[in-house]
Amino acid sequence: MTKCREVWLLAKAPFQIDLPDSPVDMFVLLTNTHDGSGAVTAAVTPVRVVCMNTLRGALSRAQASYRIRHTSGAKTRLAEAQRVLGLTRGAAERVRERAEAMAATPISDGAWRAFLHELVPDPPDSRQGQTRAANVRGEISGIYRSSRLGQDEVRGTAWGAWQAVVAYNDHAMTSRTTRTSTAAETRFERILGGENIASRALALLS
Repeated sequence: MTKCREVWLLAKAPFQIDLPDSPVDMFVLLTNTHDGSGAVTAAVTPVRVVCMNTLRGALSRAQASYRIRHTSGAKTRLAEAQRVLGLTRGAAERVRERAEAMAATPISDGAWRAFLHELVPDPPDSRQGQTRAANVRGEISGIYRSSRLGQDEVRGTAWGAWQAVVAYNDHAMTSRTTRTSTAAETRFERILGGENIASRALALLS
């Protein structure tokens, strides 16, 4: 049994932002080491109400995180809280601007297929790997062309393409149990982690 080295708390911000396909709640993810040896870190986590997708990929780590100082005075603590809230509002505006720009970028069916093959290429000299890659592309494409998750409103745009990949990453991708993590923990780490298929998709679409 492994010891918990980090604890976290999710706090909802008192406002939403409207994106092209759904409203988004803004949260602040507070993390700290279990023994108190590290600084508390606040990281902005926008979450889509319609399907609870994380949109962290729209924010860089530098723009979306802040180390909170350990303070004793109430006035100083209030100032720290106001800085975190300001970080969250600024992050919300950057997400909205990014979403609107991507929603205004058209993607043809041919461009969509090319994007999928670049995102999930066929490995050379591996029939099994090629089958697996084709299955992943098929799952993402199925989400993209479905009527779920608001896709009818954004299909044919860079935003719709990215949201299909995000939905796959957050919900459809198989999460495996490892020696140190349960399947649920693996999924949690993948979603909140900075490098995953959704972040790679965003880089290709930007």
